Amino acid sequence: MKPKSSILVFLSFIIISSLFCFNYFRNNEINLDAIFYTGCAIKLENNDIREVHNRTFNYLKEYLPHQKFDSLFDESNYKKLLPENVESFAQQLDFYKSRLFYISLIYLIIKAGINPFYGGLFLSTIFVMAGLSIILYGFKIHEKIYLFIVSLIISLVLGTGYICNLVTPDSLIFLFICLILYLLLKQSYTSLLYMLIVLLIIKLSMFIFVFQMIFLIFILDRKGLINISLIHIVTVTVLSFIIIIFYFFYINEYSWDTLFYHTFINYLSYPYNFTEKISISQYTIVLFRNFSAISHSKPFLIFIAFCIYNISPFRKETNFVIMKYMNIINLIFVIIHFLLFPNISERFFVGIYFSTFVIFLFNLDVPGNNFLRNQTTYVLPNRE
Repeated sequence: MKPKSSILVFLSFIIISSLFCFNYFRNNEINLDAIFYTGCAIKLENNDIREVHNRTFNYLKEYLPHQKFDSLFDESNYKKLLPENVESFAQQLDFYKSRLFYISLIYLIIKAGINPFYGGLFLSTIFVMAGLSIILYGFKIHEKIYLFIVSLIISLVLGTGYICNLVTPDSLIFLFICLILYLLLKQSYTSLLYMLIVLLIIKLSMFIFVFQMIFLIFILDRKGLINISLIHIVTVTVLSFIIIIFYFFYINEYSWDTLFYHTFINYLSYPYNFTEKISISQYTIVLFRNFSAISHSKPFLIFIAFCIYNISPFRKETNFVIMKYMNIINLIFVIIHFLLFPNISERFFVGIYFSTFVIFLFNLDVPGNNFLRNQTTYVLPNRE
């Protein structure tokens, strides 16, 4: 690509990023999770829960117009209690306190004197754009303008725009999955393994993806398809288990039953008091009710279409084994995540969906048009 064209594409990318920011700041919308992440961040330096409550809602009042603030907490008894009842608010924080990495970022925003709701949305946008940049510029996709535009449009359809509007770790997870895919395609397996540790720290539910990736690296190494020291695989595996044990025994987050009931059956204003166990019938009803929503989820349906193409049996290439395995890992992650937490919202899967789309692009790049494949060293020699 000519320098002028490259600059034009880069400027268009910056403009799109700015529009993301402007759109979400202008709308003055906020997700409830943002309130609790802010509360957790303030609590890092102040254990006076009344002070934490007051500061959190003062920040929210600065961010939201008065009318929107009132309407946000006028939808249910659960929401009405939050700005008024300190104890109810305090008990909600334990649903979020395990995301220490992300909470620390919100804390730094507050220490910098920035309203955490503005700062959180800005962070989400930056993380998403950084993830897209890793893929679009890392593999020089921006040099093919049509491919660049299509990739941006697909990313929006898959949910990048949505997670830009959320103050949650989902945008950070998107960034790290893009980075992991980039390292995989560039055969930087050691760096990839240690990025998995960071991903697990960001959000514990990513353990499904993390252990699949560790297992994939191990199997490929044992088969001689890649070369990586076994000590790195063992180290990352041990560290992963240590992180999980730490979270379970020291963070004291609510049980799966409490989270499931709170999310899918009835909001709990005082989850400390919840001692029930989810019955098989309750789980089954929720699972089938939310399974019917799958047919209405365009990002999921597009993801499945990419998956089918990427692992379809009519493909004859034997040297795309890593990409095919990666695609299977993505599919297994979505299935297991849905079974454990029956919510097909794209916010949980944007990174997975987009990485599957990137694999699709590489698979589409047929011999004679090796533009994308020349950007990576992932193609392995035939071993027939």
